[in-house]
Amino acid sequence: YPYFNPYNIAVHGITPKDVQDAPTFDEIWHEAEALMYGNLMIAHNAGFDAGVLRSCLDHYGFFKPKMNYLCSISIAKKSWKGLPKYGLKSLAEQHNIQFNHHRAGADAEVCAKISLLGFNQMMLTRNDEVQEVMKKNLKIL
Repeated sequence: YPYFNPYNIAVHGITPKDVQDAPTFDEIWHEAEALMYGNLMIAHNAGFDAGVLRSCLDHYGFFKPKMNYLCSISIAKKSWKGLPKYGLKSLAEQHNIQFNHHRAGADAEVCAKISLLGFNQMMLTRNDEVQEVMKKNLKIL
């Protein structure tokens, strides 16, 4: 789809052929939005993901919904101060979580596991507690 950076192909292993028959962003956005709306979104290096989502919404002329999101890096930094690295792979190794790095589903699952472990470390059990403790890190799309 119009351009695939060779570096990204090397990192993620996704080629144009892999997605040639996949629906485009504008064809699936409303379904994805319905899943996200009203929920707290968490991603590792979330600022990057939010920027990509904003760019896609702008490209297709879609309204940007008000969505709260957090970065699992900030969750990890609050939960385990002083670690040498806070990358997804490093955090997974720290917690003995095996995964296939740079594969979307596996990365999302590890991000969720790390976030839940972090919330447990901070003794947060409810969404309102998470939002209160993480309010400085909470962002709006």
